[in-house]
Amino acid sequence: MSFLELQWITATPDIIGNVYCGIISIDFEIKQSVEFFMWPFIHSFKRFSLLFIIGFVLSASSLSAQQVVFAEDFEYESKDEFLENSGWSGDLDDFILVQESGNTLLRLNNQSPESNNSSQISTISTTAYGEWEFFYWFESFAATDANRAFIFLLSDIENLTGNVNGYALRTGENGSDKRFRLIRFTNGAASVIATSETQILQDRAYQIRVTRSETDGWRLYVSEGYGSTPMLDEEFASMDNTHQSSSFFGIRLHYSSTRNQQFYFDDIIISRELENLIVEKIDLINANQLEVTFSQSLAKNTINPDKFRVNRGVGSPQTAILTGDTDNIVELYFANPFDDGEYLITINDVEGEFGQQIDDNTEVSFSVLNPFFVEAFDVQSRTEIEIIFSQDIQPGGNISEKVVLNGSTKAHTATLSSNNVVLLQFENLLDEGEYTLTINNLESIENWKIEPGTVIHFSLQNTFDVTTVSLAAPNILEVIFTDPPDEYELAADNFALNGNGNPGTINYDPSATPETVTLEFDKSFFSGEYSLTIINVKSDFGWPLSGDTEFGFNVENPFVVTGFETDGRTGFMITFSQDVDTFSAADFQIEGAGQPDNAALEENDRIILTYENPVPLGNQKIIINNVSSSEGWEIEPETTIDFSLFDEYEEGDLVISEFYYRVPVSWRTDEFQRPQYVEIYNRTNKLLNMRNFTINGNNISIDRDLPIAGREYLVITRGVPVFEQRFGERNFVEADQFPQLNLTSSSSIIFKTGEGHLIEELTYTAGTWGGNEVSLERYSFDAPAGFRDNWAESVDVLTGSPGLPNTVAAPADPPVAVSASFPEPRTLHITFSRTLTGQSLQNLSNFSLNNNTVFNLAAFTDDERTIEFKTEENLEDQFTYTFSYQDIGDIFGNTVSGTQQFEFIFDNPFRILSAWLENETSLRVQFTLPTNTSAVNLSDFQVSDGTLPVSLAIPNSETIELNFSSPFDTGAYEIVVNNLESFNPDISEQWELEANSSAKFFRFDDYLQGDIVLNEFMYRPPAGYPRYVELHNVSNRFL
Repeated sequence: MSFLELQWITATPDIIGNVYCGIISIDFEIKQSVEFFMWPFIHSFKRFSLLFIIGFVLSASSLSAQQVVFAEDFEYESKDEFLENSGWSGDLDDFILVQESGNTLLRLNNQSPESNNSSQISTISTTAYGEWEFFYWFESFAATDANRAFIFLLSDIENLTGNVNGYALRTGENGSDKRFRLIRFTNGAASVIATSETQILQDRAYQIRVTRSETDGWRLYVSEGYGSTPMLDEEFASMDNTHQSSSFFGIRLHYSSTRNQQFYFDDIIISRELENLIVEKIDLINANQLEVTFSQSLAKNTINPDKFRVNRGVGSPQTAILTGDTDNIVELYFANPFDDGEYLITINDVEGEFGQQIDDNTEVSFSVLNPFFVEAFDVQSRTEIEIIFSQDIQPGGNISEKVVLNGSTKAHTATLSSNNVVLLQFENLLDEGEYTLTINNLESIENWKIEPGTVIHFSLQNTFDVTTVSLAAPNILEVIFTDPPDEYELAADNFALNGNGNPGTINYDPSATPETVTLEFDKSFFSGEYSLTIINVKSDFGWPLSGDTEFGFNVENPFVVTGFETDGRTGFMITFSQDVDTFSAADFQIEGAGQPDNAALEENDRIILTYENPVPLGNQKIIINNVSSSEGWEIEPETTIDFSLFDEYEEGDLVISEFYYRVPVSWRTDEFQRPQYVEIYNRTNKLLNMRNFTINGNNISIDRDLPIAGREYLVITRGVPVFEQRFGERNFVEADQFPQLNLTSSSSIIFKTGEGHLIEELTYTAGTWGGNEVSLERYSFDAPAGFRDNWAESVDVLTGSPGLPNTVAAPADPPVAVSASFPEPRTLHITFSRTLTGQSLQNLSNFSLNNNTVFNLAAFTDDERTIEFKTEENLEDQFTYTFSYQDIGDIFGNTVSGTQQFEFIFDNPFRILSAWLENETSLRVQFTLPTNTSAVNLSDFQVSDGTLPVSLAIPNSETIELNFSSPFDTGAYEIVVNNLESFNPDISEQWELEANSSAKFFRFDDYLQGDIVLNEFMYRPPAGYPRYVELHNVSNRFL
């Protein structure tokens, strides 16, 4: 075979302790903490020999190994067999199989060479990290640019002469300095990333091994001679990770016409790390079908029903079928449907595509919940019931026998009105009362059976009634019923109105909602009380009216004024609830201004009144009469509109400019125990009215005008006398209602219009904002009020500037990064000197971190100065990071010029805090954070001299006690710890202890009187020198 997928081989009578590979026999014994690899030479194997590589790394209880995933020794009976069975593709006609000393090699054999030639072959290989070993011989010539090989270890395409992405080992070049060089190809462009110390000599044969790992990167091993042991080339090294996946391995040769038969290859081996085979998930497909998904592709010949067994008497499936795009899903079909409940499936002897065997008696739990149930239920009439099921129903069978009402009554007919809907029809009318519907033996098309004895309880109650009687137009009455009336029995005689008789016409639209019957009378209604009597009306369900049959209602004229706007002091717009029909200027009067000079209709429902002379400022009223609507209504006589003449408030006109929440205690009085103020500034030239405006829901001017002039500071207070005494006469206003702002904790200031529209809001925290016995003034009216950075303590000598411009000025320098913190793994918090704009985070490329750190996300935290960054990988412990940022700005418009940097050191917070001996054989290790106690193992701990603990205990979440079989001798020791993680339920990812973390501990001799003496002391040192006392241990004991 040319391809061998190799497996772990358990000991049998044929393989007991020795591994034989060709002429090599190696005895081995696995010992703790000893690592050894055996790479047997394979050229003497016959075509069907078993070819394998075994590698053990045993540390504590873990075991890993390299797995051969491709092996090619070219031992074919003929070239035809090579062409048909090898799996290679490309320029295969340019190669031939030749014999050398009883061994078959692949040799270039282009029978029609030109001056410059290129031949390539490739085969499937997905190995991107692992080992590639092969034999290479170029016969009787020195390598040049025109005569050399490219051995592609990784390639994304089959044709190696195309725009390939991958890596290749190049074997020489022009000149005297010929080396093995690792070439990275990106879209076909080549770059040298590693060069060997080994020089390529003329007419030599080389045994070559290339390795790649995430920790050591690319390494090269080279030796001369067929079957020799490759040795490490110390100069050849690279950590390049540009390409991390592969689809093909191959060989590309460049040669002249005279070298067309002088390239040889043999014994190609590709290996990689073995991965454990596990079950990833189990899905219930239908009533008797499970789908088991494994972590990797499976060996098809290991899949059969006997390998799977479900508890609770279910047993093995009838069939087990391998499916999925990557052959990692097994579909199991069972003879009978599953019942509801919890199950365990046991799996044995299933193998991965490379021979990885699942753990013996692997158990996976899954739950079954019957998805076939009654989803909805509807009593459609007194003779029809509709039942909707969650799945389509199995056709056939007498459904009326399976659904019984009140234990004995069966439907006259039971049919499927759709695939999942059963319609029951009864001969007799159902009366009011309690009912029970029982369902048995019903089955879905997915083989689920309804739970036996499924019961639906329902009751019938006559709810047919009138909910509303209302006027829809001057002569039209609407009657709304709770349920659809029987339209075929509706008549004018069913309805009688006191004073107006029966309606002339009645209308009912069964498709409309709510269920409304329209009664049209011959004459219009006027405001007043009415009574409607209804007789002989039934619902379409068959119920008569269940309640009253006489209904009183009031008529309210719907033609009213709905809006009023002013245009300065000469224009007024009145909006009505309906389109206007007739009106005149004489229909409108303003006290003190008379009737308007002009009245014009605009947009049908609006009338514009125009006065030549301005109407006086202040409180005014318009009286309206005789205006009629296009729907026949006339405005109520003496309709009045009260208004005041002010400019209209618009968003941004007013701002909170200053507030004083904690005045000195000495300012307090018996009347005002907590005097406070909030200053409002009018940024416009308009005269505005703060009538019914609120602060924190407290109305500062209840139903009275509160004017604020343009560019004016108006100070809303609790305690005007207090502040006038401290600041003199300023623009203070005593609020009708004023909120109580907290003195020592956080509190909000929410400023709204009388209509409830938000003007501005902020929430201060006393501990961080300041403001103790001094007011807080705002830097910028353009930046939001809610940012802490937009406020500062007043520098006015009177501790505030109420009614006057603020004394603080906004910062003019750009923001800078000032600190870094790490709330959890892969989460970085950077705090800036002040709040950034939201636009600063729109481009994640504005921020970067060295050490190849990649940011996935950036977002503001609750602290408005702090940005949270999510990184792809964990940060490196004790590494000095440089955080770079650019093109960001703060809320005051200050922007960062160029790229700025901030350095910090990442310190993993999960460390060993201390270690000490509790007694001769017990050692306690304390950590800086609580540990995940469920994952602590004895194998995680080892003393530096190799001593291992025999047991452990966990006295508390941060401490682990290790017990040893023998007492410690006097001296200094070091405990080494691995594989621990922290436990913090409040973070999404736990901290991991750094590898080989250690702490010193000591076993001391007992102190005896006289062991330690005072040897020297300095009590009055020269300037700049310390005082000290020197002790001397005069004994030979370790104290």
